[in-house]
Amino acid sequence: HLVFHENRTVDVYLVKKVKKNDATKIDEEEPETKTPHLTLLDYSAIYIRNDVWVEGVIPAGVLLTVSAHHEGEGNPRQETMFINGDITYKKENDALGNPKRTVLGLAAEGDIVATKQPSLGTNHTLDIEGALLSVKGTVGRPGYEGAPDIALDMYGAVAAKKGFVLDGVSTSTLQYDPNFIMIAPPYFPTGDSIVIDQWTELE
Repeated sequence: HLVFHENRTVDVYLVKKVKKNDATKIDEEEPETKTPHLTLLDYSAIYIRNDVWVEGVIPAGVLLTVSAHHEGEGNPRQETMFINGDITYKKENDALGNPKRTVLGLAAEGDIVATKQPSLGTNHTLDIEGALLSVKGTVGRPGYEGAPDIALDMYGAVAAKKGFVLDGVSTSTLQYDPNFIMIAPPYFPTGDSIVIDQWTELE
C-alpha cells in the first residue's frame, strides 16, 4: 500500500489482510505494517511483485512509474492495482514561472481498478491523474454489489487489453495529458512486452 506525499516521501505499508466481503478493502482489524518510507527522485520507478494499493499526491516535477508485475514460470497470478483514493499531481511552477512537468505511469499485469469505496476527497469525485496500463486485464471500476456509484475524473491516458470498465460510475470524464507526447513515464512499456531490467530490493 503506497501513499504518496507532495514532499517526495512515500509511505509504504505491508497489507496483512483484506475484508472477507470486499477483497479491495484493507482490513483495519489487522493493521498494516509500515516499512521505512521511500524518497522519490526526479526520475523514479517502483516495482512490486504483488497486489498494490495506491493513493496520494505526486510531487511537482517528478516522473514516476509504479508497476505491479510478476515474472515467473508457467502461468503465475496476475497482480492487481487498486486505486484506493485520489491520486493527483501537485501543481507548482519552476523559477521561470512555467508549470513543472509531472508524470505518473501505473502499470499492472492484471486489472487496475478503483476500490469498492475509495476516498473521494472534498469534491466527492475520484480524481486520477496519470497513464494507466493493464497488460492482461481491465481498467476502471466494476459495479460492486451494495456500493454506490461514484463520479470519476481522469487526466492522463488509459490502455487495457480487456477494455475500460465503468459499471460502477455515475459520471466520468477522461482528458488526455499532452505531456505524454514528449515525456513518457520512466521505463513505461511502449511495445508489446514488459521486461524488468534491474531493481533494488526493499526489505
